[in-house]
Amino acid sequence: MVDGVSQWSAKVTVTVIGARGLAAMDSNGTSDPYVTLHLGKRREKTKTQHKCLDPSWNQTFTFDCQNSIDRLIVRVWDEDEDIKSRIIGRIGQFEQDDFMGQVAIDIRTLCGEMDVWYNLENRSEGKEVGGAIHLKLHMELKGEDEDTIKQYPYHVQYSYLHEVRGHSLLSANDMRKN
Repeated sequence: MVDGVSQWSAKVTVTVIGARGLAAMDSNGTSDPYVTLHLGKRREKTKTQHKCLDPSWNQTFTFDCQNSIDRLIVRVWDEDEDIKSRIIGRIGQFEQDDFMGQVAIDIRTLCGEMDVWYNLENRSEGKEVGGAIHLKLHMELKGEDEDTIKQYPYHVQYSYLHEVRGHSLLSANDMRKN
């Protein structure tokens, strides 16, 4: 191990519970939403919920994370089944489905078990998106000091993992004082 380099890793479990208040993307006043999740080089996808604006998925995905600066990107899409979308999808040049919103979660902000509603955001300024997504997140730290780290509140874990660990300025006894 290189001096000052952490052996940090984590297992991140994400349960996509559901969403509410999604925008109607189809001419019938509904949408066919599904969710994609990206962490590192891995991508996962939920099943599509047809003709609804308040979908329920209850699907769980587990990711191994090696970098505390990674972000979990959760995007909601409206599945399009028309001929034009199928052709575009086969060509692979453009996204075939309609973007409905996203949330980007910094891995370093996760701690233990979390049950959170996130407001969906757009990828860029301008066009408004609506709705929120309900996620259950579980972060399990792995590595050289995982037993010591788990017994402390998140703000102490964060300081230890991201600000101090590589510089050997904080011992386990120092952490207990915080």
